[in-house]
Amino acid sequence: MASKYNEPNVAVQVIAAIYENPSLLEDKKYDFNEKDFTERLHQIVLGSIYNLYQQGATDITAIAINDYLRAR
Repeated sequence: MASKYNEPNVAVQVIAAIYENPSLLEDKKYDFNEKDFTERLHQIVLGSIYNLYQQGATDITAIAINDYLRAR
């Protein structure tokens, strides 16, 4: 399957929207996963947001992402 977000600016905008509103990950009209992004950093950030949200975080911050990644 081809990556959906291979343009870096578009990828950042999509990730920023998810960062601001992680409940978008549950919205059936959107289908996001790490493989949709070509840049490894984008994959890591999206995966971190996803995992934090699955663990119950509703207000995801850069510090929360950093702490999550440090713990891994």
